[in-house]
Amino acid sequence: MSILIASPISKETAKQVAINYYTNYAPAKTADFSIKQSFASVEKGLTTYYTFVFNAGGFVMVAADDAVTPILGYSTTSEFHQDSDNPAAKEWFASYNEQITQIIEEKISNSSTLPAWNKILSNDFPKNTKAVEPLVQSLWGQSGGWDEYVPAGTPVGCVATAAAMLMKYHEYPTTGVGWHEYTHPTYGVQSANFFETTYDWANMPNTYGTDASAILSYHLGVAVNMNYAPGGSGAQTRDLTFVLANYFKYDQNINFAELANYTDTEWKNLLKGELDASRPMVYSGSGSAGGHAFICDGYNDSDLFHFNWGWSGSENGYFAIGSLNTNSGDFNATNGVVYNVTPAAAGQEKMLWTSKFTDFPNASTYPGYIDAVDQNVAWATGRDGSGGGADYKVYTRTKDGGATWESKSLSYGTAFSMICGLDANTAYIAAYGTGTGNKIIRTTNGGIDWEPILSGAGASSFFNVVHFFNENDGFVQGDPEGGEYELYTTTDGGDTWERVDGADIPNPEDASEYGIVGYYDAVGDNI
Repeated sequence: MSILIASPISKETAKQVAINYYTNYAPAKTADFSIKQSFASVEKGLTTYYTFVFNAGGFVMVAADDAVTPILGYSTTSEFHQDSDNPAAKEWFASYNEQITQIIEEKISNSSTLPAWNKILSNDFPKNTKAVEPLVQSLWGQSGGWDEYVPAGTPVGCVATAAAMLMKYHEYPTTGVGWHEYTHPTYGVQSANFFETTYDWANMPNTYGTDASAILSYHLGVAVNMNYAPGGSGAQTRDLTFVLANYFKYDQNINFAELANYTDTEWKNLLKGELDASRPMVYSGSGSAGGHAFICDGYNDSDLFHFNWGWSGSENGYFAIGSLNTNSGDFNATNGVVYNVTPAAAGQEKMLWTSKFTDFPNASTYPGYIDAVDQNVAWATGRDGSGGGADYKVYTRTKDGGATWESKSLSYGTAFSMICGLDANTAYIAAYGTGTGNKIIRTTNGGIDWEPILSGAGASSFFNVVHFFNENDGFVQGDPEGGEYELYTTTDGGDTWERVDGADIPNPEDASEYGIVGYYDAVGDNI
């Protein structure tokens, strides 16, 4: 068995690789293949890659070790700045540094990468292999006109900018659906009426911000609850699936995928399939400095994918995705992509619903009662959906708008009638049981601890409803006990309760009469 030992690549060799590669991919009219400047990237004292900037425009990034795929990135047109403040590109290039350093330190074999080096050095390039030129022509950014409507001194946010460029590509829709608002802890209420807005695509040029493109950028920021901040505005890329389908009439088959669930080959095939169908994507990557979103809108015949970083065209180009050596770890495992983005067919603009795991311990459990506190927080009780009639004493909670849920089992009562949440920390459960085993329980620390705060009055007690109008005033309704319905009120958050006198409420019309679990409504301070 032969062992191939990896070797560092000298700057001169890297330069020749860059020139050969650039010459092959440069436009036919290019006559100048000279290099304007070059610089090395260093991590932990190791040279990881070289960047060569060409006088005719563009750049080539070449690995500094032959155990790494030779070309990390290139462009024949875009500018490249060594001290660029482009956050998405900087984070992506930092991931190259980390992965290359690991390959060098672990002395990974060059058996899978050396053939590619030899081919470029001998000018042996793919012939007649399929490729997709960049689909998105917009060179939008997060400031310089696009930030007209966001809170002063903050950038648009990469998720909003990427989505705005994607929508500009489709020039769709003319008007949106519904409205959305949220309260930012620093900048207050952020609100957008999508249904009242006409998106003026004709006045959204590719290279500078206008009022029309600024409105679109802000609306997308509001739609994803952008966390605006002077140092960088952030949001979750995956939320675009809901936003584009629900507010902007995109097809319901829009989806989000993560590289961690695919092999490198499967992932690249997914991306190529979208691009072959002329569907650019919003791509996301995260690292030690946080996550970023940008456009993936093309690929070349060497399996490099074109990224539009959303930084006014700076550092746009084709870049390596996935493992830089098939025998090494994959620092891009946290990559994700919003794909299958296409305008809905006429008459097919529908609300997007996505199933989510509630984290209940039994597979047959479903939310018997759910209480949404706000756009982020909701609490739900679990019920047996198997048909076996099992009694479950479980609840679940989300703090991120339903993206993830966390459940917990408790030991109170026989099962739970309903739940009432006040915020992410405080909630009340009506736990029905036998006699005084029938209780109202409360948590004030997000479910870490629960305490009983009200017990049933007698053997036939059964609590159906618990409701709080605010943090102090609450109401409990139970089945008849002692000839009268059990109705309780509290004015101190449940510390003490007072039963409503039977003389003040109607008598049950029949001895077999009982209440219905969770069947009530409250408007203002009226039940």
